[in-house]
Amino acid sequence: MSHDIRTPLSMILGYADRIAHSNEATGQIREQADIICKQSVKIKGLIEDLNLASQLEYDMQPLNKETFSVSKLLRKISADFINNGLPDRYTLNLEMDTTRQYMMNGDRGLIKRAIENLLHNSVNHNPDGCNINVVLSQKGDKISIVVADDGLGVSQDKLNNILNTPHYMNSKKNTKGLQHGMGLHLVRKIVLSHEGEINISSENGKGFYVELLFIAESN
Repeated sequence: MSHDIRTPLSMILGYADRIAHSNEATGQIREQADIICKQSVKIKGLIEDLNLASQLEYDMQPLNKETFSVSKLLRKISADFINNGLPDRYTLNLEMDTTRQYMMNGDRGLIKRAIENLLHNSVNHNPDGCNINVVLSQKGDKISIVVADDGLGVSQDKLNNILNTPHYMNSKKNTKGLQHGMGLHLVRKIVLSHEGEINISSENGKGFYVELLFIAESN
């Protein structure tokens, strides 16, 4: 099903991109084509997230586990996020003890996907900008990764709805709610597949807080 959707979506994205960069099109048409491109990319990302979440849910996604440095991974993710055109209305801060490596055993690609999803959530749901803090620390025998922002946040009722409603049913009338719920659902599936823990909290006007906990490996 995801393959059937991606094929026509790729065609839409390709044609829209050609129009957006065409000298023959008017400025307004190029702007509209650029909007189609950006929204198509978002839909493509949602399809990929849905596909991966389903694979994790039914144990169809093999974990390519290795021991790696979480601190190096977070530094690369943060640098790429900033260098790929993060608008000035957002700030991204990374806090950690630089003398430690914070080693864990897991699927580096999936952990990267989870962190990137959380960062994109903070940007997508705070159109006027916010401060995003990524904090890496050690808590006993576990590594703690916190991604928190000081943006709009959500009410407790909405947060409960996002966390407790199946992702495919979540907020059918509210695209933003679906995107938020889908992103968090995938993050939670990735964390649980690593036998980790996830803590989420938010309030209206007081930002969004997510903590991921994984078993630490000795250096």
